[in-house]
Order: sequence, then C-alpha cells, then structure tokens
Amino acid sequence: MTGLRGAAAAGSALLLLACGPRSEEAAARACLEELHAAFVAKDADQIERLLAPGYRDNLGHDRKGARQFLRGLHAWAGKVHVGLVACEVKLDEEGAAFDVRADVVIWRKLQELRDAVPEHAETVRVTGRLARGEEGWRVESAQIRTRAR
Repeated sequence: MTGLRGAAAAGSALLLLACGPRSEEAAARACLEELHAAFVAKDADQIERLLAPGYRDNLGHDRKGARQFLRGLHAWAGKVHVGLVACEVKLDEEGAAFDVRADVVIWRKLQELRDAVPEHAETVRVTGRLARGEEGWRVESAQIRTRAR
C-alpha cells in the first residue's frame, strides 16, 4: 500500500506542477496564438474579443480602433502574410509581458495583373502586456514597431 500512496503523492505533485505557472504561461501564449490565427483568418470580431476592454497601443488605437484598423488593412490588401519569428511570454505579479517578432508581407492585387504581387515587406516587433481576466488572458497594451526590408 505504501507504494501506491507514494505513486499517488508523486502523481499529485506532478499535477500541481503542471497546473502552476508553466500552465499560465502556456495559456497566455495561447492568447497570442489565437490573435495571430484571427488576424490570418481576417476575423476582426475575434481580434476584438482577444483585446482587453481597456486596450491601448502606441498608434493611438483602443480596442474598437484596433479592430477597425485591421479591417481596413485587410480590405486594402489583397493578402497579408504574417510569419511568426519569435514569441516570448514572461509572467510577473501584474500579469505577463510579451515580445513577438513577425515577418509581414502585404500583397496588393493590381488591376492589370491576375495575381497579387508583394507590395510591402517588413519585420514587425510587438511588445506589450497581457492581463488575466474572467474570460482568460487578453492583450491590454501593445507597442508596435516596424522595420521595412
């Protein structure tokens, strides 16, 4: 019976470790991955849901403004490709900090050509804060910096 109790105690300890900060970090990272998927899918409603109600960025957008900006970008561009290069999340007492780097290529459809052609490419770095609320992790602020290639 002692062997079973020891195994149960070890299993419980592993379960507690799995539910600790590492799981929270994975959940925070999942919010960023969902945001990326929503952007690629052109799902402005989901993007808005993943932003905290008090969201602000360095471009002057609040939650609704970011949604409108992204809708306009997708309407203007024939296609937007976002390739994630790095995604780091660090938990702290106030929530989590994130640092995402992505290569972005904007394709414009030209009237005289059948296919879209790459019009603009740049590396984008987005840093900011995530906060955990009733509905899970949400982006509460972002600083967006670009570097054209």
